[in-house]
Amino acid sequence: AAGNFSDSYRIHSPGKAYNVITVGSFHDETENDTSDDILASYSCYVEIDDAAEKPDLVAHGYINSVDAGTSFATPNVVGIIALMLELKPSLAA
Repeated sequence: AAGNFSDSYRIHSPGKAYNVITVGSFHDETENDTSDDILASYSCYVEIDDAAEKPDLVAHGYINSVDAGTSFATPNVVGIIALMLELKPSLAA
């Protein structure tokens, strides 16, 4: 999990490592339109040369219109990765 509201929104170790998948959270204004999906205001990030280097990907971090954060988004991503590795174990390499 990228983390929420910590140290000026900066991601810390181990989330900054190149071989770690760091998950942020996105905010969805309307469920039927993905064009308004943005990085949640509380989600930490690492910015390099005006571009977000981390998080590597984001997932839905809300539940019932309540901010649940990156800790809510991360298990969803881990579950998907586990299913991908089960389907194709060579992805682990």
